[in-house]
Amino acid sequence: MSFIDSIAKALNVGEMLPTGYRIEILGEKGVYIEGVKFLKGYSPEKVEIILKKGSLVVKGENLIISKYCCGDIALIGKVKTVERV
Repeated sequence: MSFIDSIAKALNVGEMLPTGYRIEILGEKGVYIEGVKFLKGYSPEKVEIILKKGSLVVKGENLIISKYCCGDIALIGKVKTVERV
């Protein structure tokens, strides 16, 4: 049983559906996203990301791309919001 499945079982929410991406938010310090196809746009306040299934917009302050390789992206800086669009 995967970690996510064990959490779903503990919360009694049934089987988790695959999304094609994974997000780890590191408080206000950054975000790590797997399943990235490409970047649509970048500024220190806003990063637009196209995923394998859908897209995301990360908004914050002083956002810096610390890694962008092999379908993963790591952003550091003060993350205010991560929204699926």
